[in-house]
Amino acid sequence: MKYLVAFFALSMLSSAQLRAQCISAFIDQRNFFFIVDDGQVIQQEHNLIYEYKVGRNYLAYLSFNNDFKIYHNGQTQTLQGFPPLSYTLTDYVMVVENPGSQFYVLYGDKMEMLSRGSGFIYGVGDSLVAYQDYLGQFQLFMNGRVYEIDQRDPAMVKVEDNMMVYLDRNNELRTFWQGELVTLDYGNPPISLQLNRNIVAFVDYVGNFKVFYAGELYSVLNFQPINYKAGQNLVAYADNRREFKVFYKGETYDLMSIEPKWYEVKENFVVWADNNNHFYVFYEGKTERLEGFIPASYQISNNILVYPDLDNYLWGYINGQKVKVSDEVVTWYEIQNMAVNYYKIKNFLKISCDGNITNAINR
Repeated sequence: MKYLVAFFALSMLSSAQLRAQCISAFIDQRNFFFIVDDGQVIQQEHNLIYEYKVGRNYLAYLSFNNDFKIYHNGQTQTLQGFPPLSYTLTDYVMVVENPGSQFYVLYGDKMEMLSRGSGFIYGVGDSLVAYQDYLGQFQLFMNGRVYEIDQRDPAMVKVEDNMMVYLDRNNELRTFWQGELVTLDYGNPPISLQLNRNIVAFVDYVGNFKVFYAGELYSVLNFQPINYKAGQNLVAYADNRREFKVFYKGETYDLMSIEPKWYEVKENFVVWADNNNHFYVFYEGKTERLEGFIPASYQISNNILVYPDLDNYLWGYINGQKVKVSDEVVTWYEIQNMAVNYYKIKNFLKISCDGNITNAINR
């Protein structure tokens, strides 16, 4: 009952309070747990916590006495007095698994039960959950609604961001788009497949390279690319002539006439290095050379690319602009949600978000 009451209390929060926040967290040298929310440093616990996970709208953690708690819209609530078997946070949902195959999803300001007594989760995206319910039916939770997808267990399911693709028992490749099931291919399983926000890229069983984007199926190549990687609204690939290209929002962009030394696609970024070790980025239709060297490391999350320069100052490519992130040399950094946490000395943590720096000094 405590579990259900906590969910009911949570659902009473006004949806008008929902907002994208600079939510971050850290544990100091005394094992005290702190949350940083829009520049405010809030001490949450005075004891060592077991773990925490950060999403865009929620922060969940397991306290010292095994209470499972959530921080949301400036409030902390105990969801249940025992640890879940597992929990997953994405940008807009949290999925909780409790003993007895009880699955719950938190979306917006409401918690709903997905399945009870049996069933399992196929995959969790930023705004959807694909699962099998207690009757063995293939269901999809998306944007606060439950859709019945298939009466039978699919041969394959992939979930990423706001997209779900599955292969049914008749080898029909299908996706769910704007409330409707769309057939992408049929006859035989695809040779390979990747998906991300608003996009599905696949090589069909005869070797054609196709992209489904925003409700439309594009035939990109009549042969297999050498390689390809899907991101948000885009697919980067090297064609049969090793030319490096990006399919972005229905258009093709030529990035290099030869295959890069390496490349990575994550969220809405494509980053790569040429044979001269120059470091490049493609973001929302724009290509820019960021550095004449390959950074020792970099991280990408939520429209943010962060990396150290040769002097170990942090630089970022944020919302399409190159900016200096740190005001000092750093020895450690990470992106949490929309915030960049970093320090030169471990006990003097700083947090950069929306151009503002918070001194979260561990005392």
